[in-house]
Amino acid sequence: MRIVATDNNLDPDQWLAVTPPRAPELKTLQDVVGSSDPVLVDFAVGAAFPCQHPMDASNGVNQIPQWRILPELSVANSQSKTWMATVNGGLLTTAEALTTPSTMATYLKNDWYRDWGSLQRLSPLVPDAVPAAVSTGTSTRWGWSRPGAMQVVPEDDE
Repeated sequence: MRIVATDNNLDPDQWLAVTPPRAPELKTLQDVVGSSDPVLVDFAVGAAFPCQHPMDASNGVNQIPQWRILPELSVANSQSKTWMATVNGGLLTTAEALTTPSTMATYLKNDWYRDWGSLQRLSPLVPDAVPAAVSTGTSTRWGWSRPGAMQVVPEDDE
């Protein structure tokens, strides 16, 4: 390999750097993410990634995702950041409140310039956080029943 570098800067105090070429080791998304890590797959790309494990939701508690797969930028801005947004109580609430995203460099095989979407690694803000303790049960009540104290609205607020 030969490197030809021309320094056109006349200032003798400036420098020219030469680094080794970037030679990434490419892996498939399946090899990196796998099928067992919980993934927040945006709705627009859900059908394209059937091998990934969508994050679970059970008894009102979401599993904290380790990865997020987003659609291309235009769809992510028009859809994912609207109805999925935290401000709207959407699926992004868990990921945005409890993790920090890092976007991975990704490419489509034989089409490196196409915007297919993106892959984010989600690192927990508190790595050793204790999982939520959930208790469940059943009870039979009348449809108009309301446990707890009755809320009375003052007459001047009506």
